[in-house]
Amino acid sequence: MERNGICLMVDILGFSSLIENLEERELDNRIKQWVELIKGLTEKFSLESFNLLSDTLFVKFPEPYDLTKVIAFSKELLEKSTSASIPLRGAVTYGEILTGDFIYGKAVIAAHRLEMNQKWIGITFDKNIPNIENYYHQDQLMAYCVPMKSGFVEVYPVLSWNVPTVLELTKCVSGPGLRDQQNRVNQNILEILTNTSIFKTQRNLKLLQKDDFKNCGMPPSHFVEQLEEVIIHFQNEISKKTKNL
Repeated sequence: MERNGICLMVDILGFSSLIENLEERELDNRIKQWVELIKGLTEKFSLESFNLLSDTLFVKFPEPYDLTKVIAFSKELLEKSTSASIPLRGAVTYGEILTGDFIYGKAVIAAHRLEMNQKWIGITFDKNIPNIENYYHQDQLMAYCVPMKSGFVEVYPVLSWNVPTVLELTKCVSGPGLRDQQNRVNQNILEILTNTSIFKTQRNLKLLQKDDFKNCGMPPSHFVEQLEEVIIHFQNEISKKTKNL
């Protein structure tokens, strides 16, 4: 068995809230929706080596892998899951990864650490993946300062995906089960929403200016206005949902 390859690891954000807040039937339906999404995409991309463990998905792309295929799968997974109100955070690494009854390897550890430290909806690629510099494109990868929970500010190759509107993002991160019994949303969710919306704005600016997706520009000053808009939209949507209950 080939030991090296690409490891994609993604987690569902707020999965513990779903377990705590949803009734049994509703939770079963949400899990079924997640599993069917994974099965559909792995079949579409002819992927055989993948594992589902609770809210975590592991996918191995063994050598010789096609990085274009890795990116395309990751992009469709992220966009479809977001549309289904299943927000994801993920990482892609390269190295030793062994799957079967037990999944382990250096690439798995690296993916876990990179995935867990991010604070947004998105997928980040390790900078040491061979030939990663050849995939900076508006439909593939973009250089970006990934929002992290701790550590230093660093530029990574990240998935260049079509982030929905602030309103749609709000629905995604505050849908059924993601609020507590008093209809409250965790402060962490607001930060995730804000960070994801900032990425959307910077990507849109690159598209408008036809900028090189390999260059990482720091957010301009008017991003502050975007932050305020994000917060207002979020608060208004939560207020509407509360009144309708």
